[in-house]
Amino acid sequence: MRILALDYGRKRVGVALTDPLAIIAQPLPFMAMHKEIITDIIGLIQDKQVAKIIVGLPLTMKGTDSEMTQEARDFARSIEQACSVPVVLYDERCTSSSANDALLQGNVSRQKRKQLVDSIAASILLQAYLEEHGS
Repeated sequence: MRILALDYGRKRVGVALTDPLAIIAQPLPFMAMHKEIITDIIGLIQDKQVAKIIVGLPLTMKGTDSEMTQEARDFARSIEQACSVPVVLYDERCTSSSANDALLQGNVSRQKRKQLVDSIAASILLQAYLEEHGS
C-alpha cells in the first residue's frame, strides 16, 4: 500500500511517495502548478497504485488557518472528487523550513534547492505522518 504526499504551493507541488510497504517516504520530482495538475496527479496515483493521499495543511505556528490553508483544502477536495483514493489533510508546519535547512547543511546550491525543497518538504511531511499514524 503506497501513500502519496503532496505539499501544495501556488507555483509548485512537492511530491513524495512511500515504498510499497509504506515504511519510508521518498521525494519525487515536484509538479509545476498548471490547469491540468489534478489530471497529472490522478495519473501518478494510478501508475504508482496509491492507496492514500496526504495533503499538507499549512497552518500558522499557533495552529490557526493561514492564507494558504483554504487553498490547500480546496486542492485536496479537488483530488478527492477526481478519484476514489482517500485524502487526508495533515499539519505541515515547519516542513519547508526543515527541508531548506537540510539542503543548506548539505551545501546544495540555491538553484538546486529551489528545485528540491518542495518535494523534500513533502517527504518530511509524509515521514512524520507515517511515524504518527503508520500506514
